[in-house]
Amino acid sequence: GETEKSEWVLDGESQLAKIIKMAESWLEKHNDVLNYDSRRNGKLCLPLIRLHTIVEEVNQIPLNIGNPSTKMNRIFSQADEWMKKYYPLLKRCGIECIYVPSCADPASDYSSKTLKISELASAITDADSNVSVDLEEVLKMKELVERAQIWMSQVNAIVSKKDSRKKGKQEKHSMKEISDLIDESLTIVVDITDELGRLKLEQSTTLSWRLQAQQNLREITTAFNNFRQERNDVCSGAAES
Repeated sequence: GETEKSEWVLDGESQLAKIIKMAESWLEKHNDVLNYDSRRNGKLCLPLIRLHTIVEEVNQIPLNIGNPSTKMNRIFSQADEWMKKYYPLLKRCGIECIYVPSCADPASDYSSKTLKISELASAITDADSNVSVDLEEVLKMKELVERAQIWMSQVNAIVSKKDSRKKGKQEKHSMKEISDLIDESLTIVVDITDELGRLKLEQSTTLSWRLQAQQNLREITTAFNNFRQERNDVCSGAAES
């Protein structure tokens, strides 16, 4: 009767309900990303592995979700293309990448290759222009560039290229400032051979200038003491006579 009719389920209705539930669950789970207002809050920041997870999940749902799915697949495609291009660079920077693009070899050793700041700047510009979100991996790269630029500007404030060959000039910065910058150079991932060389030359020149100044002061002090002793001797001799 009516009870049997209400309990009767059309063929495929149960499966359709599961699919709809999957879609609703996906939309709710990733609501923070799907409904993010980039116009008000700026570019969305997230790691590429999160993008990959979102896209993998939606692509397993046998239902056309429309714009949210299309949008996330497009953004992931942009990010994946960038990662394929710059994964070796990220590895050379020492930036951890949980997501590994299909064309990459995570076992390769990239550490022996010298990094140029222009390489990082080019990768960052590419991401800013062609990827709709701020990947965490790119932001970490920006932090490395900013740290290097600040360090270089501090070095240039102490010794510029045109001043690096001057000898015996007066000391303008403390030895501690110079030593601290040399120590900090170990944390800079890009090539700073030229800047570090000028800084060490400045350290050597400043130390030599300081030692020479101390030697000159000792000689002046000794000469003055000798002069005073000779004068005292002369005065004593005159008094005795």
